[in-house]
Amino acid sequence: MPRNRDRSERPAGRLALDSAAGHSEATTGGLDRTRNRVLWQNLGLGALLVAVVLAVFGQAAWFGYVNFDDPEYIRNSKHVEGGPTLENLKWGLTTLYFANWHPLTWWSWQADVALWGDNPEGHHVTNLLIHAVNALLVWRVMWTLTGLRFGSFLLALVFAIHPLRWESVAWISERKGLLSALFALLAVDRYAAYARSPSLVRMGIVAVCLALSLMSKAMAVTLPAVLLVLDWRPLGRWKSWRDGVWLALEKWPLWLLVAGSVFVTFIAQQRGGAVRTLHEVSGVQRVLGAAWAYTVYVGQTLWPANLCVFYPLPDHRPWWQAVVAIVVLLGGTIGAILAARRWPAVTVGWLCYLGMLVPVIGLVQLGGQAHADRYVYLPSIPLLAAIGTVAVGLLGPRARSFGVGVAFAVLLIPLALQSVAQGRVWRNGRTLWLHAARVAPCAESWWNVGILNLDARRYDDAARAFQEAVQLVPEVPEYHAGLAAALDGLERWDEAEAAASSALKLAGADLQETRARCHLILGKGAVRRGDLPEARRLLEEGLGTARNVELRSEIAVRLMRAGAPREALPHLTRIRDDDPDSSAAQGNVGNAYLELGDWQAAADSFGKAVELLPREPRLRSRWVTMLLASGQDDAARREVQILVKMDSNWPVASLRAAARMTSSADSTPSQIAEGYWLAAAVRLLFDPPPPEALDIMGMGAAGQGRFDEAARLGEEAAKLARTAGREDLAKAIDTRVEHYRAGRRPPTP
Repeated sequence: MPRNRDRSERPAGRLALDSAAGHSEATTGGLDRTRNRVLWQNLGLGALLVAVVLAVFGQAAWFGYVNFDDPEYIRNSKHVEGGPTLENLKWGLTTLYFANWHPLTWWSWQADVALWGDNPEGHHVTNLLIHAVNALLVWRVMWTLTGLRFGSFLLALVFAIHPLRWESVAWISERKGLLSALFALLAVDRYAAYARSPSLVRMGIVAVCLALSLMSKAMAVTLPAVLLVLDWRPLGRWKSWRDGVWLALEKWPLWLLVAGSVFVTFIAQQRGGAVRTLHEVSGVQRVLGAAWAYTVYVGQTLWPANLCVFYPLPDHRPWWQAVVAIVVLLGGTIGAILAARRWPAVTVGWLCYLGMLVPVIGLVQLGGQAHADRYVYLPSIPLLAAIGTVAVGLLGPRARSFGVGVAFAVLLIPLALQSVAQGRVWRNGRTLWLHAARVAPCAESWWNVGILNLDARRYDDAARAFQEAVQLVPEVPEYHAGLAAALDGLERWDEAEAAASSALKLAGADLQETRARCHLILGKGAVRRGDLPEARRLLEEGLGTARNVELRSEIAVRLMRAGAPREALPHLTRIRDDDPDSSAAQGNVGNAYLELGDWQAAADSFGKAVELLPREPRLRSRWVTMLLASGQDDAARREVQILVKMDSNWPVASLRAAARMTSSADSTPSQIAEGYWLAAAVRLLFDPPPPEALDIMGMGAAGQGRFDEAARLGEEAAKLARTAGREDLAKAIDTRVEHYRAGRRPPTP
């Protein structure tokens, strides 16, 4: 920032009247009027800043979750969804889950659930409000440090609406960065107060703010060093090297907090497997990557185009990136040092920018990203201060002209519009990853696009996305498994099995879920080929490794349908016991008992399923059928009346289904029996019964080898058909009765 400041702009909280004109006759009333005028101006500027933040980022309040850490942190976390209970608060304080220690962030998400419910909108609103507060704090801190009220406001405005802020604001999982920034800014603000009047209490307040920042995210570990730089300029406390030593020692509480945070973070990330080894990413790659990341952030700040959620770490960097990065870093650093006497704000801003990014610049490589927009949330503040100081310094006196002000305002409009457009990328996971795949194509982005399309059953789009991922990185088994699932959904069976086989060859024993999904696809293929022993082997192997409840349930159901209900039943029972409130789990157990011919147990399971989901006609239909099969005629008669009121088309649709089950050559014994009892359930509704119901019951009895019963039912059905004037139906039934009397099933009609 320029040294010559406007006399109307004074350090925050300290109003001084302009006495250059020599108005010694100012009265107390004049002072009050001036104070009130400045107060209202400040309130107006603050309201304007918040209004602009809401205008640019307000759309985020209607965004959903994204499949990027949100499921792990929030949607699938019982400790978040359960709200701020004593147990959950304790868990948030002690857990190193997902390679992080950030209890304050966990507590904020839990508070969101208590305040807003479990919908994503509430989390987004909280993020938005924190960002608005942070923008106000940036204004206050910069005004306090520089004494430039309006210049600090403009810096805060650019910081607040810049498109680089979207990842921090719209991504619920990055709440940790927003909270960390909030308390770091408070720490700087309180340190400025400490610098004016040092005391142990004031240093204690700074330490508390830093502790809260580190409890949100370990981003502010360089804050004590940043405060040392501020001691030099603008606070003016550092006048000699001896002063520097003393100033470093006085911050001992802050250094202790930083040391503790670094230790805990290192343990968390090591246990979570987040840290890449030197074998995976060499030291040279890390240094070049860090230099390039510094350069990229400067470029994105000046020209925020092609921003996305994931910038992949390249295997090899082109030589020109190293050259550009060295030129920018050396040139910027040398320029900042040379500007120290004339423009110390440039030196301070550049040094703070470099230092604040150290924890996330890539020297310790985490994950597979080269850099990330969220990392520059705090470091962008000193960078913007340095850029602004250079711009104002080059313009000289013209910087205060009306034309320059208009030009700056005009430049803010496209910045805001670009930010609004960038925000649309974060509407949902699909828009987020499709944009990333276009801007910075990589297997990771295509994989996420594929997963989202697979979940939405857009199998064509999913297959294309997984094929892109496989082509880019063919040695990753999950990509082949995803492709297999998409091809299976498209009923391209042979290709699906080939992809699943490729995934199994690549997948180690630790990728249990991937292996289980591939065994499911291969097991289904064996069923289609009629190789039931092989299908049962594959499906049982899949059940041995599957941990996901939905996957275990699907494999167990497939195993049951492959003719192994006895082997599937223990798995289905465990799934039901793990989730007794699931009607689907209760129904699957009932289906297994049905396959085994245990009608009473099947009726009990379907009854519990109906209690959980009473408005589902298909479940109640199964229950009615099993009630009849188990001899509970009165209960079946009551329930069938309820069923017809729920679905008036049930009798006709049920007779069609029963006819298929009893007459098809491919029907299993349990399906034939179920068809028999389903027709019997329809029979309960009518007096006399429809001839079709008795005819289907006859076919079902014949399918179970009870030919005398089949003949009797057929004769009764033919008689009812003739009474109703339906001679063609009666003759068809007579033909079937002849087969029954001969002790054989009639051919499929």
